[in-house]
Amino acid sequence: MNCPRCGAQIALGAAWCPRCALPLAAQPWQPPLAYVQPTPRRSPLVWLGLAIAVLFVCALAIAAASRVASTAGASPTPAGPAVYRPGDTATVTRDGWTVKITVSDVQVVDSYKGDYVTEQPQVQGDVFISAKVTYEAVTDHVSYGLEDWSAYCAGTAVSTGYVLYGPEPDLGFGSLIAGRNAFGYLVWEVPATGEVRMDYKAVIFDDTPTFEVIVRST
Repeated sequence: MNCPRCGAQIALGAAWCPRCALPLAAQPWQPPLAYVQPTPRRSPLVWLGLAIAVLFVCALAIAAASRVASTAGASPTPAGPAVYRPGDTATVTRDGWTVKITVSDVQVVDSYKGDYVTEQPQVQGDVFISAKVTYEAVTDHVSYGLEDWSAYCAGTAVSTGYVLYGPEPDLGFGSLIAGRNAFGYLVWEVPATGEVRMDYKAVIFDDTPTFEVIVRST
């Protein structure tokens, strides 16, 4: 500190100035005040942003929990159409009508012999496979016919075997009332090996078959 009269430097706590002998009031020594960093105030927009973020996270958690709960209670999605074997009866209900359909009496032959000719597959090495199809109408307005069916060998579509001397009767077409039935044979030309499936469509414009029947395993 300095003397207020002459400006001489004075020791801390001295009672008078050593140069001009000016009496000095004793001043207790105090350490310098430490600098305190002021706490910044948050803008109201910051608090609003934090609140929105918290609400968004909560909404995501609720949505995820809802999806898990709905998935747990939902029925599993079927992998494809129902698959049957010869002799099984499939019950089909569509657009207000119901029918029972059975595929049976599956036969595989190399050719069909008539009185004067022998009918053979158009492709060398192929065979004919035939199956009896029976419709039993549970309600009125049940239609039936060849157009209900298609066949696949090892996943590849095959053509109908147009033969004159195949098993009889051929499956015709028409409409049934409740309690009546119709039956007939379908013939397909297929390769000698490979799984063969007959696909039935309740409506021919459906994307997927209503059911399938495995008429040959290999």
